[in-house]
Amino acid sequence: MSGDFVGVRPDNVEELARRLRTVLDTLETHAPRIRRLSEQWTQTGLARLTELTRVAGDDARDMTHRARLARDLERMSVPGGTNPTGPGQLPPGWQLVQWGAVSEGGAQGQVDAARLKAALKGEDPALLRAELAALAVTAGLYGEDHSYLASFWATIGAEAPSAVTAVAEPVPAAAPAAGGEPVPALGSGVAQAAAAFGASMAAASRRRLLGDKAVRAIVHPREEDRWAVGMLFKYGAHGFEWDAEFLAEAARSVLDWRRETPAARRRDVEPWQYALRLNPGREGFAEALVSPGLARSLVEYDPVHAVLTRVAENPAASRALLRDRRYADDLVDDDWWVTFEVGGRSRRVDVSGDPAGILLAGARDVEGSEAARNVFDAAVAAGRGEPPRTPQPEVTRALGALGRTWAVPLARSVAGDDREPVFPGTDVVPFLELVARDVAAMAVFRAGLDGTLVAQAKIALTCGESLLRELGALSGLVAAATAGYDGARRRDLAAGRALAGYNVLLDFGPQTVPAEVNPVAAVALEWWSLAGAGTAVPPMRVPVRDETECLAKLDDFRLPVAQALTDLVEEGRPQAVPPLPAHLRVEGRVVPTTSEHWTAFDTWHSTLPTLYRDLHKVPRAAWLAILANKPQQG
Repeated sequence: MSGDFVGVRPDNVEELARRLRTVLDTLETHAPRIRRLSEQWTQTGLARLTELTRVAGDDARDMTHRARLARDLERMSVPGGTNPTGPGQLPPGWQLVQWGAVSEGGAQGQVDAARLKAALKGEDPALLRAELAALAVTAGLYGEDHSYLASFWATIGAEAPSAVTAVAEPVPAAAPAAGGEPVPALGSGVAQAAAAFGASMAAASRRRLLGDKAVRAIVHPREEDRWAVGMLFKYGAHGFEWDAEFLAEAARSVLDWRRETPAARRRDVEPWQYALRLNPGREGFAEALVSPGLARSLVEYDPVHAVLTRVAENPAASRALLRDRRYADDLVDDDWWVTFEVGGRSRRVDVSGDPAGILLAGARDVEGSEAARNVFDAAVAAGRGEPPRTPQPEVTRALGALGRTWAVPLARSVAGDDREPVFPGTDVVPFLELVARDVAAMAVFRAGLDGTLVAQAKIALTCGESLLRELGALSGLVAAATAGYDGARRRDLAAGRALAGYNVLLDFGPQTVPAEVNPVAAVALEWWSLAGAGTAVPPMRVPVRDETECLAKLDDFRLPVAQALTDLVEEGRPQAVPPLPAHLRVEGRVVPTTSEHWTAFDTWHSTLPTLYRDLHKVPRAAWLAILANKPQQG
C-alpha cells in the first residue's frame, strides 16, 4: 500500500496525526522514568522501549506529512479526484494522497519560512494574511516535529514578530463590545496565526530549537514589534508548554522595559493603540473609550500582561525570575496599573493579578526558598519605604498566602535562630505590617499560622520536639500588627481565618449579609485555595452570639493546643488530660463562640497540667522527660 494513492478526509488524517503525536509525547515523557525504575529492579533490557519511541516518532511525523498534503490539495480547491489506479470519483471533501509519503519536516520548515519572508517583503497585506493562514495550519500539523521546528526557526530568524505586526488590524469599528467583553483587537485569521506561531515557538523553546536570531527578536524585540511579541505569548501555548528559562528571560525583558520606559511612551506604542482603536484620529475612538469592554481590553492586550501570564503558569519560570531581587522588587510594587490618557480622558485598570500569580507560583514551596527570601525582602523594603508603599490587594494577598509555607522559617528568624537558612536575620515586622493593611491578606496568613501551630502542638505533645515557642513569638508580632484593627476589621479577620484555616464560617449575626459568606472570608478562602490548601468540603456555618468576647479571644494561643489535643484523641492517641467538653467541638474543630462556651473552655483549660497550659513556654528537656515517663514538678 506504500506507493498507492488513497482517498482520505483531511480532518480525519489530521486527527490521526494528533493522536499519534499524543502517543509520542507520552512515550517521550514517561520512558526515562520507566527506564530508571526498571533498572533499579531488573536487568531486563529496555531496547524495545527505545525502538517503540523511535517508531512512534516516525509514524507521527509521517502522518503529519500526509495530513499536510491532503490539506494543501483542499486549499488548492482540487475536487474529489479520479483514482489513478481505477475508475471512480471520490466523495466531496475527500482528497487523494500517496500513502507512502514520508515526512520531510526539515525541508518543509525551510520552505515555509522562505514563503513567509517573501510575503513580508511584498506590499500586499491580503497575500501576507493568506500566507499566514496557510502557515498556521502547517505549524499546527508539524507542532512537535523536531526537524521542522529547527529548520523553520533557524530560517525565519527575527521575522516572526514582524509578520504579526504587519497584518495586525482591528475588527471593523462597529459598535463596541457589549456586556463588558473585551474590544476585539485582531481579526480571527491573524489571531489564529498568532496562536499557531506562539505554540510552535513554545515547542521550539522547550526543545532548545529557537535560533539565536529568533530568541533575540522575541526576548528583546524592536519597539515596533513589542506588541506583536506580546500577542504571540497571549495567543500561544499555556505556560507549562514553554521552556522555563526562556519564559523567565522574556519576563525580565518586559519588566526592564516597563521599569525604564515612561508610562506615556508605553501607551503610545502605535500597534497597540491601533488594535484597540484608541487613536483619536481613528473611527470608533469615542465609542471605544466609553465601552464597558475597554477596561478588559487594556488588560487582555497589554504586552507585559501577556508575557507575565505565561510565567505565572510555569512555577519553574517564576522561580527563575524571582531569584533576582530586582524583579522581586518590580513585582511587589504599588503601580500595577494599565493607564491610558487619550484626548483628556483617562482609564486605569488593575493588572496586579499577574505579579501575584508569579509570587505564588515561584515561592510557595521549598523549591522556591531563594525566591521566597527575595520576595520577603522586597515586601520589607516596600513597607519601610519613604513613604511606605502599599502593593495592590492581589499582591498583598499573595504575600499573605505565602505565610502558609514559610511560617516556621519566619518564626525561627523572629527567635534569632542562627541556623535558619531561608530568612536569617529578616526583620519580620515591616512585612507583617504591610500584610496587615489588607484584612483578607492577614486572614490568609493567620490561617496558615494557625495550622502550623496545631501541627507543632501535636508534635510537642507526642515527641517533645517543636517550635511552639518560636511560633508563639511570631503570633505575638502578628497580634501587634493587627492591634489597630477596629471592630469591623477584627470581625472580618476572625471570619477569614476560620473559613480559610478550619473551613468554618463564623456568622456574626445581623452584621453579615443573611445567608451569605462574609466577603473578606470569601476572598481569604480563595487565596487559601490558590496557595494549595483548598478543600472541597462545604464550610460549616457557626453562629456567633457574643461577638465582642469571641473577637477578644480568637487570637488566644490556647486554641491550637486544644485543637491538637482533640486531634490526637480522635486519632486514637489519647493524652493524660481531662476530655474537652463535647459542646465546644463542631465536627472535630474547637470553635467556642459564646460567653458560656468561653467559660467552659477556660474552666477546662485551667485543669490541664502546667506543661499543657503553657505548652509554648516549656523547655524541650522537660517535655522529653515527661514523654519518657519521668515525673516533673509543675
